[in-house]
Amino acid sequence: MLDKGKGIPGQKPDQSIDEDVFSNWIKEVRKLATENDRSNITDYIIGKWLSRSKHLNDAPWSSMTIKDLLEETERDEIRQGFYFGTINSRGTTIRDYYEGGDKERKLVDQYKEIANQLYFTHPKLASIFDDLASHYDFDAANNDRHAKLRLEGY
Repeated sequence: MLDKGKGIPGQKPDQSIDEDVFSNWIKEVRKLATENDRSNITDYIIGKWLSRSKHLNDAPWSSMTIKDLLEETERDEIRQGFYFGTINSRGTTIRDYYEGGDKERKLVDQYKEIANQLYFTHPKLASIFDDLASHYDFDAANNDRHAKLRLEGY
């Protein structure tokens, strides 16, 4: 059920977040998960769910509550869910036959910018964005290799 959620609890029409509503919702969901021996998967799903928010992957980040949640939790599952949710939320990409990894390089720059903003205040979260940048840097190089091979007739 939790995995089907959309939006951020407490998100207002102007995209800001009522931090009390958000925090109370997270506490209640985690309490219920603990009572039902589902803490790890619940944190993973919360992280994945947060990754779907359109404004979270843009710099600069605005919600301190969400940054703190992803930074301070003791369990890594929420950050893993956010990482894999971010990658999976991209979906399929379409490119010209000879196009290389320019689309991925834009993501690398975007995620490095976010990581740089977070290093001193939220180092665990900055590390996630560094990992995302590395992931897309690898993809960019791979797409460049494929484009070069196609240009050479392979």
